Amino acid sequence: MPSKYSVSILLVFFCLVFSFDGNAQRRKRSTLLDAVSVAPRAGVTLFFGDLVDESRTSYTYGANLEKEWKRYLAWRAQLMTGRMTGDQIYPGETEPYAYFQNFYVDFGVGAKFKPLDLIFGYYKQRTFKPYILAQAGLIYYTAKEWYGPFGYEPNTLRHQKSGIAPQATAGLGLDYWISNRYSVNLEWNGTLPFTDLLDGHENWVSNDPNTGEMITHDTESWDFYYTFTVGMRYVINDTRWINEPKYNRKAYLKTRGQYKISSKNRRIIKRRQKNRK
Repeated sequence: MPSKYSVSILLVFFCLVFSFDGNAQRRKRSTLLDAVSVAPRAGVTLFFGDLVDESRTSYTYGANLEKEWKRYLAWRAQLMTGRMTGDQIYPGETEPYAYFQNFYVDFGVGAKFKPLDLIFGYYKQRTFKPYILAQAGLIYYTAKEWYGPFGYEPNTLRHQKSGIAPQATAGLGLDYWISNRYSVNLEWNGTLPFTDLLDGHENWVSNDPNTGEMITHDTESWDFYYTFTVGMRYVINDTRWINEPKYNRKAYLKTRGQYKISSKNRRIIKRRQKNRK
């Protein structure tokens, strides 16, 4: 089944990442893995398409890999898989006219912007780090649509579609750092796939009241879906800015404290200088 293949792909992905980490510990520090992190994640999908009035929530899981480029900007690659569902229910009815279910895999690359690190300076030990993300990629889908109990032919297959389409994603996230290596991660993303077939539904038919002939109607151009996920981020190698004072907030504050003179000390210094005169 497709879901077994997706699990295998994710397992191979994690094995490669952690084998790189082990090799980096035995060899000289590699700049390629500096500030690289991986975040396995899972959550829910919320689908909006032509066919959906209810039951639009399902599951998703996967991981993303990030590489710091600047103090406030990182590149990222993401691989996610899961399912989308939905029911079409006519007004006044209690049972669906039609319903669908799909399986999907999406891969995207993009960037992550951390505004606090730009505005207030780079502190890795800042507990909360909100961010904005944008990425583009491809989605593979295979979808089936059935007539429901109130459908034209109840409980029979209506459409079956599959394919690959480009898509664009934007969203918000938050890292809550629990140590210098681990953070709990939340993300809310909205994705626009450039296809109308994620629910297997691209047109519908009706009878012409005058001639009795069947008329085909096209649906809206594109589907849309949201994902909300929770993950755990692991930093494989520390940032290349590790030796800068602002990398470690405690070290920065300690260093700043050595140069900070309180008002009381200033008065003592001035008094001593006056007595010497």
